[in-house]
Amino acid sequence: MKTHNITKDIYNFTGSDLKNLRKEIYLSQHEMSNLLGFTSRSYCSHLEKRKVLPKHIALLCALIKEYCIIDS
Repeated sequence: MKTHNITKDIYNFTGSDLKNLRKEIYLSQHEMSNLLGFTSRSYCSHLEKRKVLPKHIALLCALIKEYCIIDS
């Protein structure tokens, strides 16, 4: 089983990081919003324009990145 060292760095996720992640996993803004628990595509668009994401969204994004991206 893989162990993780959770640090404050896990919360350093920007709007552009979110956009890059969304594109890496081939999701639309609407699909990404749904994955994050929101119903509106416009909320994903709003988050992608932010410099810093709220901690709870940054944590979700970090977990998605960790578990959905397969390193080549």
